[in-house]
Amino acid sequence: MSFDPTLYTLLHRGSPGDVAFYRRVCDGAGSVLELGCGDGRVLAALRAPGRTLVGLDLHPGMVEAARARLADDAAVHLGDMADFALDARFDRVIVPFTGFYCLPDDDAMVACLRAVRRHLAPGGRLVFDAYPGEPLLEVGAFDPRWEAVAEVEAGGRRWLIHERDHNWPADRRIDVSYRHVADDGAVVEYTLRHHYLIAADVPRLLAAAGLRLRGLWGDFDGRPFDPDGERLVVSAEP
Repeated sequence: MSFDPTLYTLLHRGSPGDVAFYRRVCDGAGSVLELGCGDGRVLAALRAPGRTLVGLDLHPGMVEAARARLADDAAVHLGDMADFALDARFDRVIVPFTGFYCLPDDDAMVACLRAVRRHLAPGGRLVFDAYPGEPLLEVGAFDPRWEAVAEVEAGGRRWLIHERDHNWPADRRIDVSYRHVADDGAVVEYTLRHHYLIAADVPRLLAAAGLRLRGLWGDFDGRPFDPDGERLVVSAEP
């Protein structure tokens, strides 16, 4: 996945309440691994005396940004969450902000979950959040039109950001493309591809990796899951 990390973070700043949620999830945990850690936004909020923090991300620019932000507070590795081997086990493995959907298909998701299971300490838990795929299955293919979604400033430039979505329900895949147009005429485009899930997929994928569902919620406050809601929050254990 190729994109400019600075432009990416201008628009993608997390979901409301996610940092506080992962703080609660990691309360009492002596070690935390974040998959798809990006620039270290969540890991930075999980610093605690005596806690071991480790991040993994596939994007070199994001890894560099996370290392700069976290310094000696965390070890950040360049790697693929579908195939990783770290010489450690963790009390919590987390995948915030829909990072799990960046895996391209069910096979890659199961491979990731199997790697997670190998890296969980006794009593450890996996927690991730994403969005429900049910509405995308119902709505069908999107009309691929560019729409302005934000205007931001960075690097002495003002950027107008446009978004265009392509949905393939049969493959449970959505491509979200962004076009950043600067006031000096510079144009940067990139696409994020998600393989999305519906709630019924979750227990099946977990079981294939030797994990079981501990909880499934509709938001960070623990409300019941709603397929028409905005959030799919999953907790699992061996």
